[in-house]
Amino acid sequence: GLWFEMLPLLGAFVGSDCTAAILAAGIHRTPRLSLLVDAGTNGEVVLGNRERMLVTSTAAGPAFEGATLECGSLAQAGAVKAVRHEKNRYVAEVIAGAEPRSICGSGVLDVVAEARRIGEVDASGKLVGCSRLEVSEGPHPVFISQADLREVQLAKGAIASAIRVLLAEWGASPAEIARLHVTGRFGASMNPVSAARIGLLPTLPSARVHRHGNLALLGAVKAVFDSTVIGESERIAATCREVMLSSHPQFEQSFMTS
Repeated sequence: GLWFEMLPLLGAFVGSDCTAAILAAGIHRTPRLSLLVDAGTNGEVVLGNRERMLVTSTAAGPAFEGATLECGSLAQAGAVKAVRHEKNRYVAEVIAGAEPRSICGSGVLDVVAEARRIGEVDASGKLVGCSRLEVSEGPHPVFISQADLREVQLAKGAIASAIRVLLAEWGASPAEIARLHVTGRFGASMNPVSAARIGLLPTLPSARVHRHGNLALLGAVKAVFDSTVIGESERIAATCREVMLSSHPQFEQSFMTS
């Protein structure tokens, strides 16, 4: 018959996919403080080193996956994936070099960061001097509306506040993070500079930031081909403590601030 074995769960809301991501990132083997962010709809955040780890899950929502935005989509042909502002207009990079028809998470992040840089969005997330951010004109105009910005703020706030709470629990400042691992469909393609500009991720030297396509899958593959990984994952689970954001005294204020 068939035989199945799963990597251990890390908490009530943090599953074995996060265990696999920790394995692949190697957080459990380094003495340096590391931060792992899986910026999906249900975002997982891990802070720690080989001695101990703090883990949490945060409901970021699907804004960075395009689901709740007027022109949003997943990363597919025709989706704007990167944006820069120059010569008084937004210049879009489109997947597959196609005619722009939508915008995916990495493009959304760039637009908001650039708009913030040039003053078209203020610190509160309000549009300044325009009714929407025009990314691309043509038969299928691509834009970011005020309602879209509010959706992005909620997603950004959920992830940023989770990071803030874990740092507070650890007693560390963002500058003490020696390595930042960003993973997931959105995380792998995001521009870390844009992410830092809107406060989604801590501002760190580029050498400390590492983007990965799918750390959970890589960790699962390691477990399949190396029988010692299961034992290693059990040791990881033993060093992890789940932080429940919903009941944490600092979360609500941190979320509103973020």
